[in-house]
Parts: sequence; structure tokens; C-alpha cells
Amino acid sequence: MIYSKKFLFSALLVIIFFPLWANQRTIDSLETLLSKTKNEKERISLFMSLAEANAHIFPMQSCQYAKKAVELSRKINDSISLAHSLFALGDSYRSISDYEKSLKHLFDALKLFEKFNNKVLELQCINSIGIVFASIGNLKKAIEYFSRTLSICEEQKDTSSMAPVLTIRPIGQMVHAG
Repeated sequence: MIYSKKFLFSALLVIIFFPLWANQRTIDSLETLLSKTKNEKERISLFMSLAEANAHIFPMQSCQYAKKAVELSRKINDSISLAHSLFALGDSYRSISDYEKSLKHLFDALKLFEKFNNKVLELQCINSIGIVFASIGNLKKAIEYFSRTLSICEEQKDTSSMAPVLTIRPIGQMVHAG
């Protein structure tokens, strides 16, 4: 019995900490590359990768890297990178529950994605906006943005992106009915 408890405890530690260790190695590698890279577009890409790698374990770090990507995108006047960076920054702020800043950056990113007519990223951005509104309890706005997401999916015949929205839709119908 003691042996199996020790084994279970050890297995649990490996399950919990191995992904963190593996992710930290990725972060370390990206930071090393960043320190050696002078090309500004590559630096933006590395800042974005670092923001993503830190998103779930170090969300404040994620915000810092996304901010650096936004700043550098503006500095070199790269609108496409700016749109991606703003989206990452908006998602980073959402992960630390700073919903006001999240919405600001997501709406800024959405304007650019619409300008570029990039429906895939537009869809992701609109869905993230819906998630933020749901998080702050504004279900009417959340449903509005989830419905927009669904409309884009239907328009693009993108059934793979519909599943999360279709799951939320009945909840919205119940809210409107109640």
C-alpha cells in the first residue's frame, strides 16, 4: 500500500511538472534566439511566440512580450504584425482578468483583421470578444459576438469552428427566453 501511494505521488508530480519543465525549455530557447536576433520582423515573431508560451503559466510575462510585439510592430509600421500582436495582447489581458484592456486591444485587432479581410483571424478575434463579454457577465453582448462568429462560420462554410459557438447558442436562447 505504501509503495503504491509513493508511486501515485511520483506519477502525479511528473504529470504536473513535466509540462511546466518542457514549456520552460521552450521559453528559454526562444529567449536565447531573441537575444541573438537583430531582424525586427523576426523579433516580433519571437515576442509573439514568447507571449503564447507564457500565456497559461506566466500570464503577466505573456502581456509583457505581447506589448513588446505591439511596440515593435508600430515602430516598423507593420500593420499585419500589429494586428496579430494586438490580438495576442488582448488575449493576454483576458487571461489576467483585465477585461477593459482586453476589449480595447481585441477591438483594435478586429479593425485591422477586417481591413485585411482575414476571415479566419476575424472569427477568432470576434469569438475572443464574446468570451470577454461572457466573462464580465454581459451575456447580451456575448451572444451578439458569438452569433457574429457563427455567421462568419456559416458564410465561410467552416463547420470545425462552429462547435464552440453552437454549444453556447442554446445558453443564449435560454437567457433571452428567461
